[in-house]
Amino acid sequence: MKWQTLAKGWIWALALAASTAWADQKLVGQWALNGQPYLVLNKDGTGTLERDAFTWRVQGNTLVLSSGGAANILPYRINGQVLTLQLGIIPLSLQRINGEPAGAGRHKAAGGPADKAANASDPLAQLLLSSAWCTFKYNQTTGASTTTRYQFFSNGTYSNSGRGETYSSGRYGTVAGQHDSGGGGRWAVRNGLLYVSSPPEQPDMQPTQVTVTRNSSGYPIIHAEGVEYATCR
Repeated sequence: MKWQTLAKGWIWALALAASTAWADQKLVGQWALNGQPYLVLNKDGTGTLERDAFTWRVQGNTLVLSSGGAANILPYRINGQVLTLQLGIIPLSLQRINGEPAGAGRHKAAGGPADKAANASDPLAQLLLSSAWCTFKYNQTTGASTTTRYQFFSNGTYSNSGRGETYSSGRYGTVAGQHDSGGGGRWAVRNGLLYVSSPPEQPDMQPTQVTVTRNSSGYPIIHAEGVEYATCR
């Protein structure tokens, strides 16, 4: 019957999609950023990036991460035990964690940066962990804009991403341009001071001058290195 042939065709199509979606088994496992667990890719196509869950698949030489109806497409390459994800023009290198179940490797000796971040009682650490933090700049003359987003995680790592949009006019009209960037590193709060690393430019933890104020609506504003950050919408 025709419906049987059609059903059989769908079954083969689904089987082919499943076999190609998770084809690169070298991706399966746990991956660390600066020695701390960062990315988990499971065999069944699920995964986590810190506390955020997603589904994943391989499309050509790109890793597609999907969550809440949105998808991020990241070019990738594997060299031995190193997974490199391309975030815009910024490569993010992750190290494979061997022989450890999901969530293992999170504990460090007491007093280490990750331990202090995860168990911090400092108000600054609690504030950083409470939300992602964003900044937005807009040039009224050129129409160019820049958006930056920082997310701090309780295991002592952070990730950052940015997008710049430009507009230029010429004989052929207005031309729009877009530039994405991203990266990450480690962080800790010690005696009320924020320490961060941003490899490869700054591999060691360095203090960052941070102050906190509140806007007219009572929401906190973080001032760091001359830039203001508010909770991301």
